Amino acid sequence: QKVLTRDPREWGGWPRFGAAVRLEAGRHRVLARLTEGYTSMRVLESDGRPAEIKASTDATAPYAIVPPQELADPNALMPFVKAAKSGKAATEGDDLLRLIAAELAHVEGQDDVASVLIQPLVKRPTKATGVALATAAVFASDDPVYDESKGDDLVRSLQEAAAKRDQKLWAPRMALILREASTKGLPEAIKPLRALAAEFPEVPGILSTLASLYGQLGWAPERLETIQELGKRFPRDPETLAVVATAYDDRGDFEKSDELVKRILELSPDSEIRLDRALARQDYAAALVELKRLGKRRPDRKDIAERIEDVLVRAGNTSETWKKLEAAIKKEPKSGRARLELADAQFATGKHGALRKALIEAIEAGADYSDIADAIDLIEGVTELEPYRVDGLKVIADYEASGEEMDGTAARILDYSAVAVRGDSSSRMLSHEVVRIQSPEAIGQFAEQSPPEGMVLHMRVIKKDGSILEPEFVSGKPTVTMPHLEVGDYIETENIVSRYGDGQSGRAYYGPRWFFREENIAYWRSQFVLISPSDKDLVIETRGQVPPPTIEKDTGREVRTWLVTKSPAAPVEPLSAPASEFLPSVHVGWGVSLDDRLRNLNDSAIDLTPMDPRIQAIAANIVGSTRATTDQVKKLYHWVIANIEEGDESDGRRVIVGKQGNRWKAFILLCQARGIPAKYVVAKSRITTPSIGPLSKVTDYTTAVLRVQPAKQADVWLTLDSKYTPFGYIPDSVRGMPGYELGGEAPV
Repeated sequence: QKVLTRDPREWGGWPRFGAAVRLEAGRHRVLARLTEGYTSMRVLESDGRPAEIKASTDATAPYAIVPPQELADPNALMPFVKAAKSGKAATEGDDLLRLIAAELAHVEGQDDVASVLIQPLVKRPTKATGVALATAAVFASDDPVYDESKGDDLVRSLQEAAAKRDQKLWAPRMALILREASTKGLPEAIKPLRALAAEFPEVPGILSTLASLYGQLGWAPERLETIQELGKRFPRDPETLAVVATAYDDRGDFEKSDELVKRILELSPDSEIRLDRALARQDYAAALVELKRLGKRRPDRKDIAERIEDVLVRAGNTSETWKKLEAAIKKEPKSGRARLELADAQFATGKHGALRKALIEAIEAGADYSDIADAIDLIEGVTELEPYRVDGLKVIADYEASGEEMDGTAARILDYSAVAVRGDSSSRMLSHEVVRIQSPEAIGQFAEQSPPEGMVLHMRVIKKDGSILEPEFVSGKPTVTMPHLEVGDYIETENIVSRYGDGQSGRAYYGPRWFFREENIAYWRSQFVLISPSDKDLVIETRGQVPPPTIEKDTGREVRTWLVTKSPAAPVEPLSAPASEFLPSVHVGWGVSLDDRLRNLNDSAIDLTPMDPRIQAIAANIVGSTRATTDQVKKLYHWVIANIEEGDESDGRRVIVGKQGNRWKAFILLCQARGIPAKYVVAKSRITTPSIGPLSKVTDYTTAVLRVQPAKQADVWLTLDSKYTPFGYIPDSVRGMPGYELGGEAPV
């Protein structure tokens, strides 16, 4: 019998930490479905004391079959959550209890719940108390309903209202000072912070912030003076004394800092300041003594044993090092970082095959092995694709020696790629291109470039005189500048990108589609090399005039090479078919099927976003008194089209509140808020390029439309591709064509 559910799709359900049940005497079995491979569970008496029971992991022993009797919900927050869901939060309950419940929800990381619970207290800012406004600002800063910009504006307005309402609230006033300093400069905050500290001498947080600000500015004397003032004002505050002790340590005055540490431990015996100081000094013996003391004081702290192991590792205890590294892999088998750390430690002891062994084990476990592969490349000085690299300077010399001229504003003298695919369908792709600048237009086109992904081997400008210039990187700039470009110069880029396997031991591999021709740019040499396992049923799909590959067979693998030379720029004609339909290309892979593709699309269409009561209120306000569900759908559609600007945000809640982002997500969420099912459908377009094999067949269904199902009325089909699209319109290319509905148990 299910007694507890914590579903991320249920709004406010996460604080439901336990269930109260009455069990008959005997042995009982507990089953749980988890998102991770580990969890913790506590069995308590009804008064909160630990239950005196015996636990066992033996699943073969007999157990009681009488179902448990469920008792009243023991979770203190759930009555408030239920009231908020039903819309009663604004009219029922005690204000003080509501404030406490909101704070508890915030402590549990449920700031959306906290914001809803406190909303009745701040609905009218002119009548709200300063405390309520300041507390609401704390919740709003991490409320998932607001995007960064909207949330920041709301927090600022709440802090300003709180400070105006109650001048005795120092926290919002300090936050506003720091907010202004972030735009005008840190020195601008010094004077108002000092005035605030003088106005509230009993608050250590203001002086601590001031000391931190002095530290950021490098004003050492002022920082020390402020810290000493902290120690004088708050001689019985352990956290404040810890800051003062650290300052004395920094100055080398260990006698005073030792006195403060003794006082801190008298005030708070569980303080870890002595441990922190020992670790900072790398005094691991003292750190172990302090950890054992803390372990005796707090036997309930399970992290102490792990921290002791960590200190032993730092102290050079090799046996503990291996235990810790191996335990990290057992805890997270798919962590490539953990596997690299173990292999690195083994390699340091002289086990030269450790990295390759770790690479094999990572591939078998389905872990991210890219860091391990990079480490192997670093140690060996070459990559597995090294034999397939091409000398770009030699290609340029050959081109110039040929005396040939390529048409266009620019020409790709070299467009080369080599892909090495492993049996688990993981791969590495070497890309190498050399572009010749042939016009001022090309200078404007190629002067700014996005940095290549993966491992960059070359990115440079090769001048006409043979000199080489490196690109110019500017911090915070998304592109790099190729310097001093002139007509006749060359730009060379070369990089290696790693791709994971399919996680199914190489059952399927969907490779890149390589084009041997391009619009507007001529190709002098275009070459594609594929290194693949010989035991895989490779699928090769070619379009256009592509010559057959040369094939070389090696032990356990095959090397195929396609080479096309002197391809002129493809002409661009108005209203012509997409160039991808007729440009010469090759596409490779194995084990790919439309069913797998649809299954992946279906999984990505499943939305785990909980239904926030505020979204329900917005949807109800949009439809107003309209009862017919089709008319409600129409109103929701027109509201989305009229109010939401297309953007990158994909969280439907943030799109609706911030009015910017994915319109599809917003519309679906608003429909769900009214209890109207709305699902994605991927349809086949009649103007799609005909498929020629399994690789191209998986792209047959690419046109997205929405299917809305109003109660007891005809389905509504629509699209939100454009704000000028009328309600109920879908493209003519998909009308009457087959499609699959996504977002359910399986695509249908």
